[in-house]
Amino acid sequence: MPSCAGQQRGGKAAILVDFEDSYGVTPGLVTAFQVPFLSESLSGSRTQNTSDVINGRRDPSRPYQGNQDVQGSIQVPVDKRSIGIWLSACFGFPVTSGAGPYTHTYTIDSVNCLPSMIIEKQMTDVPRYYTYNGVKVSSMSISFGGDGELVADIELVGSAGADSATSMDGSPTTLAYEQFRQFDAAIDEGGSANGEFTELSMDWNNGLDTEVFTIGNSGTRGALPEGKMELSGSGTILYDNQVIYDKAKNGTESSIKVTMTRGSESLSLELPEIEYGLTDPQIEGNQGVSLNLDYQGFFDDDAGNSAIEIILTNDVVTYEL
Repeated sequence: MPSCAGQQRGGKAAILVDFEDSYGVTPGLVTAFQVPFLSESLSGSRTQNTSDVINGRRDPSRPYQGNQDVQGSIQVPVDKRSIGIWLSACFGFPVTSGAGPYTHTYTIDSVNCLPSMIIEKQMTDVPRYYTYNGVKVSSMSISFGGDGELVADIELVGSAGADSATSMDGSPTTLAYEQFRQFDAAIDEGGSANGEFTELSMDWNNGLDTEVFTIGNSGTRGALPEGKMELSGSGTILYDNQVIYDKAKNGTESSIKVTMTRGSESLSLELPEIEYGLTDPQIEGNQGVSLNLDYQGFFDDDAGNSAIEIILTNDVVTYEL
């Protein structure tokens, strides 16, 4: 048989994810999920700084090393099961109920810290395994509309990276895969079904403090505390009435909810309190006119006690292995 030795093939790579018990510390027993993904750029790096030392010559002095950084992104499919791993990383572990199917409810947790992850990038052709500790979700966004794959774009920040000749988990858990599709989605605006959106984006930012480099920690982040969460997005709407425009003009509170259903599984993303920014409709040609509006989510007095509520219904018992 032909040998596969040589350049690593992207299609043969894999990503493993486990949650840490303590920030930046590999669990004593790693029990990881192998997650589906489309692309990633997570990487460890260490800055190489130019020295200003005067050496009596015109030749440059030897550079010196700076802090270690771990940052990058991953694009994942919005599927029935594995998306819960990333929602757990973005919002904290859900409240799970039911006996199959199970209902996983995510809200903003103002008490507990966000969980951190250890992520392994597997280069199985080489082979080499790159691990990153103390990784948290900096931001996560999903865009609806069009005919493309329904994906989530996730920005990651971590503490430290390393590489090894062996994997951190030789038998990871792989959840059954089935993706939600664009046409599985339906939108409620202001509590009523709305079929006038052609595009809608949801962007969630955890406001991580990425500058906590502690002395004695080998130039790595000693902590990665989250700040106040930012919930925002934008929508493109058929301009055939004044209802949503008037909400923007008058600063009227509204709500937005996207529900995806495929078989017995579903995923709903709800911002119960939002306000639109005002932009007038624009004529860009002979075709129909659309209204493009940004929005921000917030918490004031909603009964759900959270600025966002996400409900994932599937057959996964728990996301805490």
